Parts: sequence; structure tokens; C-alpha cells
Amino acid sequence: MADEEKLRWDIDTLRESIRSDWANLAAKNLTADKRKALREHLELCNSTLKDLLERLDMLSKGSN
Repeated sequence: MADEEKLRWDIDTLRESIRSDWANLAAKNLTADKRKALREHLELCNSTLKDLLERLDMLSKGSN
């Protein structure tokens, strides 16, 4: 798999994880600890997504 394809795959996977976390946060039966863990995971995912998008942008600019 080419670098750009791998990045796109990772980005799509991460976006799905973020969607899932938001859906889980919408559940009303979560404990405070579980909500905190989900929020922390979302922060990590968002940071990672930003990094991956920047890498993809740099990669696509380099191929032009």
C-alpha cells in the first residue's frame, strides 16, 4: 500500500473511531469515569487526526 493510501486508510479508521466515541458519549448510562476516558480518547484521536491530515497534505504537495 502506498504512503498516501495508508494515510487515507488511517484517517478513515480514526474518523470512524471518533464517530463511535461520540455515539458512546451520547449514552445516558455512562459513569463519570467512562465519560472522562472517552473524552480523553477523543482528544488523542483529534490530535492524531490533525497530524495525519497534515502529513497527507505535505505528501500530496510533494507529489505535485
